[in-house]
Amino acid sequence: MGFITDILKDLPVSAVMREKILKLETDILKVKKEKAELEEQFAELKEKYLQTVREFEEYRASHEQFVEVKGMKFKRLDSGAYSEIPYCINFRCHNSPMSIIDDFGYALCSQCGYKVKISSEEVRHIAETLSIEK
Repeated sequence: MGFITDILKDLPVSAVMREKILKLETDILKVKKEKAELEEQFAELKEKYLQTVREFEEYRASHEQFVEVKGMKFKRLDSGAYSEIPYCINFRCHNSPMSIIDDFGYALCSQCGYKVKISSEEVRHIAETLSIEK
């Protein structure tokens, strides 16, 4: 920016004008520096944002591996299909698998005793339907 003052040093310009020009040159350099710092901060924040989005997606994928249907949860397998084993919806059971007792027509959680009236054929159909919808 000194080129302007180099040009003006040989011209009859008042000292006040020279001071104004020097002040403006200083302000321009200051703003350029601030701009560079802000661009750096923006890049850092953008990277943090993208990292947080990735972490959220990983969290969601790991915690959304169950789908609730008819009072039971069905687990999504790595293949994308759903398991034919229903899981208890009671949060205290920590996703305990339920046993299908066809003789009585229900699924039973051995941890808490939660029951759902359903047959093994209905459970199989639910798992197949969920797998198709994936």
